[in-house]
Amino acid sequence: MDFITKTINEPWPWYVGGPLIGLTVILLLVMEKKQLGISSSLVYICSVATPFTFDYFKNPEKIKWQFYFVIGLVLGGVLVVVSSDHYLVNLNPETVSELAQLGISVNPGYLPENLLAPSLSTISLLFIGGVFVGFGARYANGCTAGHAIMGMSQLAPSSILATLSFFVGGLLTTYFILPYFF
Repeated sequence: MDFITKTINEPWPWYVGGPLIGLTVILLLVMEKKQLGISSSLVYICSVATPFTFDYFKNPEKIKWQFYFVIGLVLGGVLVVVSSDHYLVNLNPETVSELAQLGISVNPGYLPENLLAPSLSTISLLFIGGVFVGFGARYANGCTAGHAIMGMSQLAPSSILATLSFFVGGLLTTYFILPYFF
């Protein structure tokens, strides 16, 4: 049982996780002819939850499996939290130093308190960020996982551009927007 708990609660090395993700991509493409992605499950949720019928929401059955995939991700996260007896994270000292330069204090838990403490600016920033990410994912016809994992493995030019944009956006946010708020 200790092996199972450790396997669930500890980060896996890149040389294990990376090939497993790659194998998942290959199996989905070859066996099921499906593409890995998460944001498409939102289409399924909207098609089931809304009483209106829009062309965009028609034929939700073809993406129903992605909805179940997202449910599995959520349940997996709950399993980790429930089975874990600690929430401490060991960050690289260089990372802690760089975060301190940005004005972000690092506690031993998962979330920096001064970034996610309940305040009007935090809630506003999270809401605006969520709207941008949600809009961008649907506008780009895929989320970060779909483009970075599935699209990049297929060398799709749109996914390469989208993934580069995600990284540039993340860097700009970290170094220019985050310090403005904190």
